[in-house]
Amino acid sequence: MGMAVTTRAIELLLASLVAARAFAPFQPLRWVWGLDVIRFLGPLAGWGLWAVLALSILPGVARRIRLDAFGDALVDSPWSPVLAGLLMFSLVFALPDRVWFVGDFVMRQGTVEANFAAGNYVAGMPLDWLLHSVLLRALGGGSQESANLALRTLGAAEAFVLGVLGVWLARALETRGAAAVAVTAIALFGGTLTMFTGLGKPASELCLLVLGSGVGAVRALRGKESLLPLGLTVGIALLLHRSSVALIPAGGLILRQWWRRSKPAERRGWKNWTGIAAPLLAAAISLPRIVTLLLQYDLSHHLAPDSLRRQGVLAAAFSGSHLISLLNLLLALSPLFLLGVLLLALRPARLREPAVTPLAVLAGTFLVLMLFVHPQQGLFRDWDVFAPAGMSCSILTAVLLPAAISRPRWLALPIALSAMIPSLQWLILNAQEPVGLARVRTYLTQTSEPGGAQAWDFLAARYMRLQRWPDAADAAAHAAELAPHRRILLTWALAETMKPDDRAAQGVYQRLLQQDREDPLAWIGVAGTATRLRDSLAAREALDSVRSLSADPAKAAEIRRHLEHFPQVWSDSLR
Repeated sequence: MGMAVTTRAIELLLASLVAARAFAPFQPLRWVWGLDVIRFLGPLAGWGLWAVLALSILPGVARRIRLDAFGDALVDSPWSPVLAGLLMFSLVFALPDRVWFVGDFVMRQGTVEANFAAGNYVAGMPLDWLLHSVLLRALGGGSQESANLALRTLGAAEAFVLGVLGVWLARALETRGAAAVAVTAIALFGGTLTMFTGLGKPASELCLLVLGSGVGAVRALRGKESLLPLGLTVGIALLLHRSSVALIPAGGLILRQWWRRSKPAERRGWKNWTGIAAPLLAAAISLPRIVTLLLQYDLSHHLAPDSLRRQGVLAAAFSGSHLISLLNLLLALSPLFLLGVLLLALRPARLREPAVTPLAVLAGTFLVLMLFVHPQQGLFRDWDVFAPAGMSCSILTAVLLPAAISRPRWLALPIALSAMIPSLQWLILNAQEPVGLARVRTYLTQTSEPGGAQAWDFLAARYMRLQRWPDAADAAAHAAELAPHRRILLTWALAETMKPDDRAAQGVYQRLLQQDREDPLAWIGVAGTATRLRDSLAAREALDSVRSLSADPAKAAEIRRHLEHFPQVWSDSLR
């Protein structure tokens, strides 16, 4: 395939992505949620940054901005990895996640704050629990603010390492000039950056380890490094999270290629043998638990849940809605993954190159897993499950890129910005609680994705924190419609009380009493609302029930705790 054809294909793809980002905000969110971040941002962060991206794809503009000197400094200067690390540290620390919607954000923060969610590690690996619970709790326990700061600091420190590894990847590929800038940008920027802003789950570490394994593979297969860095990254990943089994096929292929290409003298030395032994030892330690979790947890929760059995696992994997969600997720996590697909399609012979083959296998393994994994809270929320897959796609794209833009170097600018700008917009969106919550609510009103009840419940809690009582009541009503549990109904009733709408609150308490006539908190709520509504008969009946139930010490203690936290449900005239 000629260079001119490749250049034109890249131009068309970049232009199509820019156009899609402009078109997406005017479409139903459920179909384009990986592209339409502009919809919820202000003019400058939204359309302003989009305009910069759109201008960069114009050859006349891009040719005026020369990146060659900057790219050469990136790969030559001993300080550039540190500076890149500081840039990434500053970026994610300055734009923390304040929406707290991704994955189990609130539960993980609660574990650090007060260890109330230790059960969240039921499917976790020991290294995950040690890092995100034991060690962080020693630093951030005691308050929500300190817990959040501890998680943000860990994520920012990891983002520093990410910056270093991004520069190292460009050096490992021996790129120079503008191509080095593009390679580094693809490796560093993506929706994967949102994993580094306080989530407290292994997703951020796995992104680092996937990138580290890519750097180690390229250097080892080019004879620039021993197997030690690669082996250590794979070994640590196997001890951290069960999804790291996706590294095993690529790791085996790398070892096979390295062994065939290296001379006997090159195989000697403790570094190579440690690099081989480390993942084998880690696998021996972790695989029994990984297999147990697969059989006892993942099959029923993620791979073949009850909701999919009627449809069938294979049909669910290739259903139109699932594939659309996967495309959206990949475009969010790895904005230029389609560029990697395009470059492979134009030059399939590159799959036979030593540095490309294992990284293609790595990305392919993750993509196959994505087809068959159905997170409990849906793809829209559980980004963390697939963040390593997004990183693997970004690495493959970065490795394929230098040969494709060796002569039309002006393409490096729009490619770099096509990775950087959407990533920056995701960070800005998640740093703004009101607009981030608005995005979640918009999506939930347009879809019936699994995990909807949990997501509405989440929205209710976050709106109550913001004292947006009408929004909290509406979200709780949606959650109760899908899952009318006691806690959700109590949240709904409290939100109606704070609006205030005592008539609506009383109706919710009556629903609770239909479920359990001896629910003390429901009677407390009825007593308060009836008193404020001047319904003396209902208030007398509720007070009699409260007095009767208070004879039970456990229920009396529950009433006291409830009124300590939510005195608003009681009426001043009853005090």
